[in-house]
Amino acid sequence: MKMKNVNQILVKQLNSSQIKGEHNMIPAIKYDDFMKNIVERIKFYDNETLTESLMTMIKRGDIEQVGGNFYKYKNFHILELFKKDGNNYSQKLKTLDKLDLSITPKLVETIDKEKNVYIITQIQGTEKSNLTPLWKIGNQNISKENKLIAFKDLQKLTKAGFVDDRIAGSNELWYVNSDNKIILPNFDRLRPITPTDKPRKIIESYYNILFK
Repeated sequence: MKMKNVNQILVKQLNSSQIKGEHNMIPAIKYDDFMKNIVERIKFYDNETLTESLMTMIKRGDIEQVGGNFYKYKNFHILELFKKDGNNYSQKLKTLDKLDLSITPKLVETIDKEKNVYIITQIQGTEKSNLTPLWKIGNQNISKENKLIAFKDLQKLTKAGFVDDRIAGSNELWYVNSDNKIILPNFDRLRPITPTDKPRKIIESYYNILFK
């Protein structure tokens, strides 16, 4: 499919109520009682007690340890980072939130402690399963509609003046949720587009990942 044709389809579909509703389908962020308890522990426990508490919850199967410093409860994800890195990444997530993209994590809150920062995000379509790499599923198995939703969001990101070189460079950090929708959960290298960048080339790189 040619990029010109993709844009024509995108304009047509975005004018339909079916696509317009996609962003509004993301539920309002609300903690259940168990998640409220986790957040309270993060806020008020010292680091040693908090670590012990998290490990106990992992052993009981109450939460999942996705990575060494990355935890999951339903569709909430908790990322623990050192203070400088955490505050920096939190700002990037706030930038993405302002753009109202459906393919990125939604920042719920950032808990800034003495040494570490805990970033809580919500990722749609992960309540009962983890994200699956796009390369594993194959983009040919993603519906045209879902590709167009992702492409529109990435065009919007580019128009706003931002790019993450790892996202634009390959599909390594592209994932698919349980609804077969594309999710880009990691934007730690998000940066402003510079005068030496060519926005059209950036958009073409997204097109090549999605449609070729």
